[in-house]
Amino acid sequence: MPSGHSRLLYTSRDKGFAGSLGAKNYEVGFLDPEQARTFLARWSGFEKRPLPEPYASEILAECKGLVLGLAMVGATLRAQPEQEWADMVVGLKKARLKEIGIRPGGYAYQTLHASIAVSVNALDRENKTRYPRSFQARRVNNSGDISWHKGRVFVSEVFCNEEIGLEQMDEDVHSVFFCNTELGEFNTSEMRFRPVLRP
Repeated sequence: MPSGHSRLLYTSRDKGFAGSLGAKNYEVGFLDPEQARTFLARWSGFEKRPLPEPYASEILAECKGLVLGLAMVGATLRAQPEQEWADMVVGLKKARLKEIGIRPGGYAYQTLHASIAVSVNALDRENKTRYPRSFQARRVNNSGDISWHKGRVFVSEVFCNEEIGLEQMDEDVHSVFFCNTELGEFNTSEMRFRPVLRP
C-alpha cells in the first residue's frame, strides 16, 4: 500500500501507550442517548427509516451507551424481522441480571456480557459449537457450572445449556471461550473461574 494511505489502530487501557509510539490518543467512553440511537441505527441498517419501537428504546436502555454492546446487538438484528427485536429485548433483560463468575468490585460492564450472550445465541447451532480440536469442550449446566475432574466450577448462568471451550495456556491455566469470544481464565489448581475485564 502506498505510503500515507494507511493507518494502524491500537486499542489499550494504558493511556501512555500512544505516546510511546508517537501516535494520537483518543479516549472512547460511553455514547450519549442521541449518539447511541444513531449508532444502533447504523449497525442494524436503519439509517434511513425509524427504528422498531418500543424495542429499540428498550435495547438502548439495557446497553447504556456501551459501544461494543450496541454494535454486537445491532449487527445481530440487521435485516431481521420485528419479532427478533422483541426477542433481543427479552434476552438482554435476562442476561443483564447474571454475572460471569465473580464480578470484581467496581466492574460496570455487565451489559457487555449480556450483549455477547444474546448475540452469540442468535447464531445457528453449528456455528455456536465449533471449537478447535486442541480445546476441551464443557457444557454449562442449569446452575452455571461446568464439571472438571469430579469437581464443579461456576462460570455463569448466562450460558446455561451452552457449550464452552477451554484452551490450555499453562499447566494449571485455561482460557475459556464461548465461540470466538474469550470469557475469562480458569485456574484448575484453585478450581476458580475469573472473568476477563473489558474496557
